[in-house]
Amino acid sequence: KTYLVLFKKVGLVVSYNTGWQKRSTGKVYDSLSGHAYIIGALTGKTIGYMVKSKTCSKCKTANRLGIDVADHECQINWDGSSGAMEAGVALELCIDLHDYKYEIYLEFIVSDDDSTMRSHLRHESDGGKLPAHIPPPRFLADPSHGIKMMAKPIFKMAKIESKNPEKSKKLDAL
Repeated sequence: KTYLVLFKKVGLVVSYNTGWQKRSTGKVYDSLSGHAYIIGALTGKTIGYMVKSKTCSKCKTANRLGIDVADHECQINWDGSSGAMEAGVALELCIDLHDYKYEIYLEFIVSDDDSTMRSHLRHESDGGKLPAHIPPPRFLADPSHGIKMMAKPIFKMAKIESKNPEKSKKLDAL
């Protein structure tokens, strides 16, 4: 008898986020390094991660001293902007998990509402950067990120209005 075994890749629901070693203001992202994680939504376990660096202390020291850089394992692995790290790393992880490491693909990604990441994770034929053989993920909003982004303006309004009781209004959001 001959058996044909077909392996289908498993679609996962994951949470994705990136952090930087230098805190951003929400408008300026200029950290020299960042780290990103993909965490399984059901298991809470790390499925993939990457660390990106725009600088290397050995290269930097050699350049400052005007000497040749000795052979070393250079840490520089990102030459784009710090703000582009989140979307770029999401694309790399999506491709790596699909093609090289596991029989999986990212079916749903729970993340902040990063339009650049959504754009990158579309097929190349749709203006994205995702190869055609990888299913594009669908996105789910991270509710805690939405709350964080809305809380600051709401509390700012409440603080302004509480200084003048005559102008105070009931804030429906609070």
